[in-house]
Amino acid sequence: MHLVKYGMAGGPLKKGLMFVDHRGAALVGGALLVVAVLGESVVPARAVGICGNNNFVPVPDPNATGGVNCVLQGSNNGNASQLSNLGSIVNGVSQTGISAVQSQLQTIRDQIQQGGIGAGRIPLGYASDPWLSDEQGTLGYANDQSANAKASQIFQKAPPKPPQPSGWAVWGQAFGDYETRSGTFAGVGIGRNTSTGGFILGLDKTVTNLTSASDALVVGILANGFDSNTINAGGSTARVTGPSVGAYATYVNGGFSTDLTFKVDFLSVDSEAGGASTQIGLTNYTTDFNLNKKIEIGGGRWWIEPTVGVSDTSTQWNSAGLATGLTNGNDVRVRGGARFGWSGSWNNVPVEYTVGTYAYDDVSITGGTVASAIAPLVPTDQGLVFGQVVSKASFDWGKGLSSYVEAELRGSTNIFGVAGRAGVRYQW
Repeated sequence: MHLVKYGMAGGPLKKGLMFVDHRGAALVGGALLVVAVLGESVVPARAVGICGNNNFVPVPDPNATGGVNCVLQGSNNGNASQLSNLGSIVNGVSQTGISAVQSQLQTIRDQIQQGGIGAGRIPLGYASDPWLSDEQGTLGYANDQSANAKASQIFQKAPPKPPQPSGWAVWGQAFGDYETRSGTFAGVGIGRNTSTGGFILGLDKTVTNLTSASDALVVGILANGFDSNTINAGGSTARVTGPSVGAYATYVNGGFSTDLTFKVDFLSVDSEAGGASTQIGLTNYTTDFNLNKKIEIGGGRWWIEPTVGVSDTSTQWNSAGLATGLTNGNDVRVRGGARFGWSGSWNNVPVEYTVGTYAYDDVSITGGTVASAIAPLVPTDQGLVFGQVVSKASFDWGKGLSSYVEAELRGSTNIFGVAGRAGVRYQW
């Protein structure tokens, strides 16, 4: 016997004591009486009839006349915790991809700014001038090798210059991320460990001298893939996989820069809890915007770059996801901080070292999780401030080839994460 809310399908629920069967349903006069065990977690499923999984009991769906929702049994509160966590998990996967794109855009901006477009020098990442050598000199003429003026090559026609760099570039990056969370909510463990790996490929075009000799615009497209695995405190698991496509642009004018990225993630979620497996899908639409100002210090050998940014992620579940009670949602994240950089060398290879310190906060999180009328939902990250430190070394190998490696640490209350990224870019 359980304390339940009961009523006919589609009708109002009443509170009382009742015997329920293994499905959480009772038959009264041959009619189905749907019940909801009080204190359990609700997972609406827009379907008419009995829930097809013994982990659930049916309750009326307030959004569909005659429809029936499903309630997780008390022994499976971990299932409800996982479903409540799914919105946070998939948003974290998308943010991992955005962080990877931001790393590449920072490298592109640094190459342009270190090259000193305003001074007329070729930005880092462009191919070097093969016609300028120590023997030829800055004007492209050979040294005066003979006192005989007629024998000197100075009277010969200078060799033609090869074509200027096109500004086209391709790049690739591999990344990995690990995050661990701990804690309980309403007596249920809500901790989880998530590991994510993936890659990104991009193609872009750099255009200089748009409005002055000190500006440049980079426009590109990208594609990437994810594989993320989560183990929840209750033993349930979730694997998130899928491809992404997107576009980006960054504008540089002297020390000022701004960038905009739009990315679409087509994700599949395979979850398992209480012996039951679920496959659902979703699409995340993420827009990311940043403003930066680089200030040179110490004669240009050192610099600092304050930065602010905002990202917006819209989560749209497919029909299977909506059937489990997940709701479409939106996450707005703001961040700010500064990067510090200086130049050096390694085995005669020019190296740019940077260290960034940031803080970010998901200031608004709506939906994206389980719609529940009976049990409280697992808390989201809204209002939770994170600290982040990112260290990076970028290498200029010459002839348009560059690469970088990057490490990240981040954390907040009961949350700790690490990440690593390595990328290469070739410009011709």
